[in-house]
Amino acid sequence: MSTELIIEKTDFYQSIDNLTLDLYTTKPLPDVLKSLKAPLEKDLVKYDESTQSLVLKFDIDGYSIDYSLKLAHPISKIANLSIGFKKFEVSLIKADNSINWKHVEYKENQASSDGHLFNTSNIIDSSTNKLKQPYTSKVDWSTFNADETPELQEDKVAEEEDENAFFQKIFKDATDDQKKAMIKSMQESSGTVLSTDWDKVKENPVEPNLPDGAEFTSR
Repeated sequence: MSTELIIEKTDFYQSIDNLTLDLYTTKPLPDVLKSLKAPLEKDLVKYDESTQSLVLKFDIDGYSIDYSLKLAHPISKIANLSIGFKKFEVSLIKADNSINWKHVEYKENQASSDGHLFNTSNIIDSSTNKLKQPYTSKVDWSTFNADETPELQEDKVAEEEDENAFFQKIFKDATDDQKKAMIKSMQESSGTVLSTDWDKVKENPVEPNLPDGAEFTSR
């Protein structure tokens, strides 16, 4: 008779392109799972595109699990699976890297734009149909100083609104070149373009990328 493994809680963290999902079990995971090597390790977890669900299912050496989680947003693929003492760590590649996932599990009646990095309600001034500047109003890019950003104060970041907190998380985990690219792209595009590719943006100015029908106007 197999020992059934139960997922008791989930957690996740993310960058622009990736999301890491932690699945915690009620019992320690057997050594036979930890010793599996790719591709067998990856085969334990699959993505069902038709249902937008992550499926963790196996019966190995007397241990079994049958777990599925409908994701809040689509992914392009599963990048990696790591197995710890009482945790499966699943690395996912986002299908849409403009989305900041506010939650990992799909919720009924959630808006299609729920979780987008930039809140589009803050982009256009409805009275003039002109772009507000900066695009992400939580950060003043003209005075941005990396040494003074809240990402260095984790407690404070946790209390920031989603857009600003997400940016600070990305900035904190970025390399020096990625940080330079993020600051340069947001400053020069007036907040309409966020790039982490320094090689791509270092030589030329980053032009604003405005929504259709919007006009740029400085404050």
